[in-house]
Amino acid sequence: MICVTYRQENCGYPSRWVRVMAERNQAVLVRAIEKLAWAGEQAGFSVEEMINLLDTGVSVETLLNLVCQGLSSNLAKERVQ
Repeated sequence: MICVTYRQENCGYPSRWVRVMAERNQAVLVRAIEKLAWAGEQAGFSVEEMINLLDTGVSVETLLNLVCQGLSSNLAKERVQ
């Protein structure tokens, strides 16, 4: 993974391997973002709200905590009903 951030000649691996790893890392990142967006929406946040929170300096860790709190709150509400 580190090799992706450096030029190929600094890495010592063939360029094909670097491309494959970059593509895999991108796919994993896209999937993680999709999961966060889905969970955030289940917790009551819109994607735009989550992006705005991140843009204002909220860390990803804090956003995840907010989403978890929202999910827990929604689950508690469902149990009461």
